[in-house]
Amino acid sequence: MAQLKPGITVSVVVPIVGSIKGKIRALAPTLDVQSRNGLVYVDLPEAARRGLRAGMFAQGEFQMGVNAGLTVPQTALSLREGFSYVFKLAEQSGELAKVSQVKVQLGRRTDDSFEILSGLKQDDRLVAGGASFLTDGDTVRVLQP
Repeated sequence: MAQLKPGITVSVVVPIVGSIKGKIRALAPTLDVQSRNGLVYVDLPEAARRGLRAGMFAQGEFQMGVNAGLTVPQTALSLREGFSYVFKLAEQSGELAKVSQVKVQLGRRTDDSFEILSGLKQDDRLVAGGASFLTDGDTVRVLQP
């Protein structure tokens, strides 16, 4: 509740009706100590047109921390000496390329992908798998998907 603020996007799912988007209008000033529940008032501009009525059961999700980020698959990471590295394609000659080891700072993990906070640019080309078997300066064969 402490992270909720007016203006945050809410997705409300109502059985039979479906999903409706809205925004937080206001928060109740107190929480119920016994149940640990709080009231959140949400504006749903499409509610009447979509057939919502007072008293209907609904489930809501708040869109928290949604932002774009650079991610790499876990197979592209190599853990050495307590630091995380990826291998960036450097000099390419035909289908062969030399790789350079780049230290990266990891952020959040989602399934088998990790967010990269620093160390890479969006257009860097990386070795997608087998990073733990490579060393700086190795030559790899580049496969185009």
